Amino acid sequence: MWISQLNTLAILLAFVGRYHTSALQDVTADLFGAENYGTVAAFGDFNSDKQTDIFMIREQSELVIFLADSKIPYFKPKVQNVKNSLPRNTIITSVVPGDYDGDSQMDVLLTAQISPSTATSVFIFWGNNQTLDMDLLRLNKTFTDQPLVMDFNGDMIPDIFGVTDSALTEVCYLTNRVQVWQNVLTSPIKMRNLHSHAFIDLNKDFTAEKDGWKDKEQRKGGMGRVSRAFGKASAQLGSLSVVTTCSSKRHLLEHHSAAYPGKDTF
Repeated sequence: MWISQLNTLAILLAFVGRYHTSALQDVTADLFGAENYGTVAAFGDFNSDKQTDIFMIREQSELVIFLADSKIPYFKPKVQNVKNSLPRNTIITSVVPGDYDGDSQMDVLLTAQISPSTATSVFIFWGNNQTLDMDLLRLNKTFTDQPLVMDFNGDMIPDIFGVTDSALTEVCYLTNRVQVWQNVLTSPIKMRNLHSHAFIDLNKDFTAEKDGWKDKEQRKGGMGRVSRAFGKASAQLGSLSVVTTCSSKRHLLEHHSAAYPGKDTF
């Protein structure tokens, strides 16, 4: 009997100990101190110290970069006065840090909406010796939705992909801080909002392909249309189609797996 009670007590203590050690803890004060307000928007090593820094949006118009530190609070705020460089009535919607011009300095891309317009504008603040140059670059086209940042041409420099105000799916290259736009689909399509796209290496060539969702009414060939010619396929997913742009050959791929089960491999 005593052995049974001891076994029960041991199991109970083991359960309580495991629950206690795996419980979530609030470390906000240790991380940010009194500066714990705003929206965490992105992460990146802004000052090249091999520590992850945090990019935060405040009041929809202010950018604060919290630099990692070894002492409490572990993230110290460094306010970037980008508000004065942006047009009036600008609402920042996202932050994407990256080296967009290939100079090994971390730049900061901001997407924003300028009231009353609902289009997405893109601003880039160039990195300059662990600070941001307030002489920003504004893309000369807007997007219908949030753009996707990816290395489209494989040059190790991030590019900006999305549907522009001209209803074309385009990519913008910013090497040497010069805007170069390229149409990437052979036919116009209506992409779905929000976040209609992603990228993945489908054919194992270490080059990203581009996947996107388009509306059902855009599929002119219907459910039964399947074509295969050098990595070109069509298939249906419910009421949506998947559109894939193979970056190595720039072909338009459409994938309709529901109509042809088992025919969905590339």
